[in-house]
Amino acid sequence: MRVSNSDIAHIKKTAKSIFGNSCEVYLFGSRVSNDTKGGDLDLLIRTNDPTQLLTKKLTFKARVKQLIGDQKIDVIVRSASAPDEQDHIYQEALKGQLL
Repeated sequence: MRVSNSDIAHIKKTAKSIFGNSCEVYLFGSRVSNDTKGGDLDLLIRTNDPTQLLTKKLTFKARVKQLIGDQKIDVIVRSASAPDEQDHIYQEALKGQLL
């Protein structure tokens, strides 16, 4: 996994402050499966509070970039109580690393 412990701590703390303490954060994509340099930061956030998800997502991305530096971050936010079984990206993200 190509994310520092410090960055993981910032990501988790920021997610919990925005999406609630019960949210889950998954790292998926090349940062999990490939140890070479490069690749964007792909994150899935599962939350029990499905209100204002777009606003929360944008706030999360902005805060994380302030904390870990300006890099490409892709974030998927889904309600944990109503997962979309047809969303293939979501299903792949769940196979990633739970942070």
